[in-house]
Amino acid sequence: MTRSVQVVVFLLGVVFVTMGLPGQALAQGVVPEEAGSRMGPPPALPVIVEPEPLLPGRRFERRAWQLTLDGSVRRAVCLWSDCVAGGGYAAGGTLLSRATPHFSWGVRVGAEHTAHTVDFGPQGREEWTTTAQSAEFVARLWFASLGRFDPYVQVAPGLGRLRLSDVWRDGAGNVERASSNSLVPSYAVSVGVDLALSDSLRFGTSLGWSQWLLSPAQRCPAALGICTQGYPGIFDLGNANWNAAASVSVVWGDPL
Repeated sequence: MTRSVQVVVFLLGVVFVTMGLPGQALAQGVVPEEAGSRMGPPPALPVIVEPEPLLPGRRFERRAWQLTLDGSVRRAVCLWSDCVAGGGYAAGGTLLSRATPHFSWGVRVGAEHTAHTVDFGPQGREEWTTTAQSAEFVARLWFASLGRFDPYVQVAPGLGRLRLSDVWRDGAGNVERASSNSLVPSYAVSVGVDLALSDSLRFGTSLGWSQWLLSPAQRCPAALGICTQGYPGIFDLGNANWNAAASVSVVWGDPL
């Protein structure tokens, strides 16, 4: 064999060996570096992020018992177009048992005072003073709770000791006095809302109407010098008031 033929055979062998290496490497699971660079890195797997659990909203429980201290300002009712009504104040305490989330009942004890002057112009002038101590049965209907807010409507019939003093001075200078000191039935209706400051403390406000029913009074006209038993009108100034109240309550017991 000539030298040129040997060179050709050698070169062919090198070519066959070189061509066979990639296939052999692939068969053995080995990827040449050049192949990897041409294919690029494998795509990254998507990362699944677990959502954080939602925190429960702040919920203020309605509880079985409620003790309330309240204070109110009062505006007397005036039925005459030319009179000016006066006002007063009241304070009390209420203990409620909440039988269900939407109904509670209990008792309230309180005291009130009103003093006002009614000016009828040339006809005369009337001065009223009323003080009372009372006990009331309270029935309260609660609406749907709105987070921190707990609205309600309330009815409170009661019985109290009413002391009423009325001095009437007419345009001619005559004086007529009326007085009352007796047990008198009453009722009050109101709408309000409690605001939960914490799980056990609440602040409340309400608007309402209260009325004493037909207080018996002694009328004493100065001109006659005698006193007679009479009844002021059911809506007289000493008997009825508009009320605006604020309260602080402590609640405890099992949640409803």
